[in-house]
This record gives sequence, structure tokens and C-alpha cells, in this order.
Amino acid sequence: MAGDNCSDLLQSPPSFPMSALTSANAKIESWLTANSLTRQLVSSPSSSCITLIFVYIGILLISYETVLYSGYYISLWKLPGNDIFKETPTHCAHVYVRLHTRDAVLKYHFEFGPEDYDPRSPEHGTTLLHLKKKLVECWRDLEHEGEVGVENVEVRRKKRELGDNDEFLCNLGVETGDTIDAYAVENK
Repeated sequence: MAGDNCSDLLQSPPSFPMSALTSANAKIESWLTANSLTRQLVSSPSSSCITLIFVYIGILLISYETVLYSGYYISLWKLPGNDIFKETPTHCAHVYVRLHTRDAVLKYHFEFGPEDYDPRSPEHGTTLLHLKKKLVECWRDLEHEGEVGVENVEVRRKKRELGDNDEFLCNLGVETGDTIDAYAVENK
């Protein structure tokens, strides 16, 4: 019978693990013989044994991946290799800014090159403070606006205020090509 093929290789006294393995082998083989497409996989003792080995390897891999990623997503542990391969966010190369003035909304396009990157960590790009300084220059070019300083600039992305001036744009969730809003606020 096809159910005893792999258990013949493991000649040992009957025990609970072996009887469970034998019944699992029989169950898997019955599922495989029920379909005409998979019937050839268990047609001989050697093909049956090879098929069962691959089925068990597949079950082990799926179980391992499930436990690994479940633990990662609920923060029980980090993924293997995180110590070697550091995850660095991609710096923001350019943004579109809707500059809200008293009279109109002006749209600007700011590109950031290597001279704009923060020297503390050039791979992270530029900071929010650098963007605010560029925005203040734009406001100063508009003659009808009053005196605006960096402390009076409020920058928002998707209705969420970006507040930490020393933080990199990529760490604040601003990605290349995003459109953000800038407002001049009084007495901030």
C-alpha cells in the first residue's frame, strides 16, 4: 500500500510520533491520489517518499515564515539581517509646496541637491528647517507679505503638521514628489 512507503525507511519501534507521521502520510497520500493531476506524484514508493518530503518541507517553511513575520509585525523581534542591512529611508529629492498667502495660493517646486543635504547625515537629505528657510525666502520675495521668520512657518502634509525642525523630511513622511502646504502664522 502507498501509505507505508516513507515509514518503511524509518524502521523503529512503534511510538506516538511514528504513528502520527504514518497517519499524516496516509492522509496526504489520499489527498494526492484523489486528483488526477497529482496521482502520478504518489504512483511509486520512491516518488511518494520524495513528494511527502517536499510537502513537509513546504509546511515547515510556511510555518516558519508565518511565525517570523507575525513576531516582526507585533514587535516581538526584528527580522534576521537587520544588524547587517540597515534600513535607511530614501531622502526627499524634490517637493511641491502650496504657499498659502493672504491673497492666493502659490505653488512652488523645490529641488534639493547635495549642497542642501544636512552634513550630519547626507544620506537622509535635508531637514524641515532647511525647507522652512527656503519658504521664508519665498515670502520675503513677495513684497506685500509682512515679516515672516522660520518660527512663523507652519508646514503640513495631508493635514498633519510637521513640527520638528531638526528632523529629516524623509523621517517626517515627506517623500519625493509630495505636495505639502505652508502657512504663515502669527505668534507661533
